[in-house]
Amino acid sequence: MTVLLNIIKSKILRVLFLSVIFIIPAYAGTIPIDRLVKELKVVDATLISFPNGLFFINKGSSSGVRKGELWTIFSAGDPVEDPATGKSLGFFQIPIGEAKITSIAENFSQVSIKLLDKSKKIKSGMAAKRFDKVDILFQDSDGLHFSDYEILRTKLPNLNWKAYLDDENKFKDSGTYRGILVTVLKDRLTLWCAGEVLAVCELEEKPLSSIHYLGTDSLQSKAPHIIPEQLLLPGIRTPGLSREAALQSYDFVTTFNELIYNFKICTINDEPYYIYLTKQALYAQRTDGSKRFQYTYDGFGDVVGASLGEDGLIALNILVQYKGMESQVLRFENNKFNLIADNIHYILGFFDMDGNGDSESLIGQEYNQENFYGINTSLFKIEKNSIKRMEKLFLPSGFELFGSFLTDLDGNGKNEVGFYNSGSILNIYEDGEKKWSFSSPMGGSLQSFSISLSDDEAILRDIFVWSEPAVIDMGDKKGLALVTNQSRLISRIVGGNPDTGGVGILLADKNGKFFLNSIDINFQGPVQSVFFYNGMLYCLVIEGNFFSKITKSHLITFSLDSFIAALNQKATDVKNNQ
Repeated sequence: MTVLLNIIKSKILRVLFLSVIFIIPAYAGTIPIDRLVKELKVVDATLISFPNGLFFINKGSSSGVRKGELWTIFSAGDPVEDPATGKSLGFFQIPIGEAKITSIAENFSQVSIKLLDKSKKIKSGMAAKRFDKVDILFQDSDGLHFSDYEILRTKLPNLNWKAYLDDENKFKDSGTYRGILVTVLKDRLTLWCAGEVLAVCELEEKPLSSIHYLGTDSLQSKAPHIIPEQLLLPGIRTPGLSREAALQSYDFVTTFNELIYNFKICTINDEPYYIYLTKQALYAQRTDGSKRFQYTYDGFGDVVGASLGEDGLIALNILVQYKGMESQVLRFENNKFNLIADNIHYILGFFDMDGNGDSESLIGQEYNQENFYGINTSLFKIEKNSIKRMEKLFLPSGFELFGSFLTDLDGNGKNEVGFYNSGSILNIYEDGEKKWSFSSPMGGSLQSFSISLSDDEAILRDIFVWSEPAVIDMGDKKGLALVTNQSRLISRIVGGNPDTGGVGILLADKNGKFFLNSIDINFQGPVQSVFFYNGMLYCLVIEGNFFSKITKSHLITFSLDSFIAALNQKATDVKNNQ
C-alpha cells in the first residue's frame, strides 16, 4: 500500500488543468535551517572489508542511513604529540577515500569506494564519517536565500562549501553532480546527494518571533470583543445545517503564522501550554510565548495525524509505506517529550468516554491494508513507560476512528458511537443500531492523505484526519462541539480539502432525537480543531486555501453559555408562536 501525502498521481492532471485557468500566487519562505543541519550532520562508523572486494559500514537503516549518502574514509594517520610534555594528543586522520551508500540493511550498509590516494589500501576497522569533507553547492532559483546560505556555512563547517548559485542557467545537474546539492525552487527545497534525493521539504513560514502571544491570564478572561468580519470574511455554509441560534461575535486569542493540524491547550505542572502539530514537528509552547519545545519524528514513515489527550499525552499516528502503522505515544513533561511506547500497529485516538471533559481513554483501531481501517478496536491502558491493550470494543461495522466519539448524548446511560463514513457522512449508533445520520457530507479536513486500494496506484481512497469533537457536559446528558467545514467544487476537484468552516453543536432533545445546531459565525477558512479549556470553547481557524497560500492559524474562543442561552431563547420563541 502506498501513502502519498501531497499531490498524488491520479490528481496531477486535475492540478495541471486548473493551473491553466488560475494563477497561483508566488511564495517565498524561509529555509528550514535546523532540519538541514540535522540532515547533514557528521555520523561516525567503521569500515568492514570482505575478501571478495565488497565493503560495508557498521551502520544501517536503524541509524538513519540513506541510499546515496557520501562518507569519507580515513586512515589512522600519524600521531600528534605535545612538544612541551611529549604526550600523545591523538592521531591526525587522513582522508584516503570517498564512499557512497549503494544498499542498506538494518544494521549495516554496502558502499562503493573511490580512492583519493591510490597508493593507500582500504582495510577493515578504518574510520568512516558521513558528510565530512564532502563538496556542497547551494542553488537558489529566486536569489532570496543568501542569508540562509551564510548561516548554513557557519553551522556545517564539516562540508566543503563550493558556491552559491542564483542563476538557473549555471545550475548543476542534480542527477549527475557527485557532491551535495541544496536546490531551492519556489516554495520547495530539495536535498540531493550523488544523484539521489535525501530529503524534500516546503519552506518554513515566518519565524516564531512574529507570533502574537497572550499570557496565562488571557486564557482565563476574554480578549477584546471582535466582530467576525474584522478578521475573516463570512464563508459558505454546510448544506443542510440549520441556523438555530446566533452569536454575533467571538473573542480572539492569538495568531500563529503557520498551518497547524492538531491543537489543544493543556495544563502541565500548573502552567498552560499550547500542544500542536505542524508539517515540521510536534510542539509544546508556553502560552506566554516564553518557551517552545519540539519533537521531530525521524523514522521512515509519514506522520498522518496526532491525537491530543490530557496532561501532555499525545498519540502520534505514523504510517509506513508497505508495512502499516508504527504509531507512538508520548507525554510532554519536565520540559521535554518522553516516548512512552512506539511501533504500535494501531490507529490511535484519545476519547472522553465518561463525559467529564478530559480525553482520558486511549483507543486503537487495527490497520487494514485494503482500506486503512480494520475491524478490531481495543481500549488501551497507559502505564508509566508503556501501554497495554485491555479489552476489545464492539463497535458498528464500518467504524472509522478519525473524528469519532463515544459518549452518552441522550442521557439513557448508554454511550452513542459517532463516526464519519467513507462518504463523509456523520452517523450515530447505539447498541449496533443506527440512530441518526446527518443529511449532507461534511467538508473534511486540511489534514488528509491517500492510499492505494490495490497494487494499481491509480485506484485511490482519500483518508480525512477528521478534527476531534469536544464533549459538552450538560448534566444528565452530553452535547458535542464539532467542526462543520465545506469544500467548494474547485477544491473537491483538485484535492478535496475544505475552503470554509464553522462550528456546530450536536444535541439530543428530551425525546432522544438528535439535531445539529450551527454557531452563527462562519469563516472563509476551514476550522481545524475544536476543544474546551477552562469552561470556554476554543477553535482554530485557518486563513487560506489551495489557491491562496496558507500562512496563518487563528485561535478564537466562544462563550458556550451564550450559545446555550441563545438556543433556549430560540425554543421559547418557537413555543410562544405556536
